[in-house]
Amino acid sequence: MKYLFIIKFSYYLMICNYIPYIMEDTFKHLLIGGSAACIARTCCAPLELFRLQRQNPYIPNTTLTSVIQKEGVRHLWKGNLTNCIRAFPQFAITWAVFQNSKKYYNIL
Repeated sequence: MKYLFIIKFSYYLMICNYIPYIMEDTFKHLLIGGSAACIARTCCAPLELFRLQRQNPYIPNTTLTSVIQKEGVRHLWKGNLTNCIRAFPQFAITWAVFQNSKKYYNIL
């Protein structure tokens, strides 16, 4: 029983020494994943608008040119902030888990 406690304590010490390294990398991966999601959503926002307009042919004036003429170019990104707020945590967590699991399983 005494040896089992020593083994568990030694694992505890190893984990405590490794946690700052894990947290530093995890925070970096969270920022990278979230930033990449926001950049990708911002670049694809006009394409998403076009896709939605093509899927709803019964809505009047559903072309990109009519949006640009009536509302201006900046309205091609209408609703992008909400989309980025939704995408940032989702892709940040996904990317951080992927990177940490690669390290844990020594893959790639």
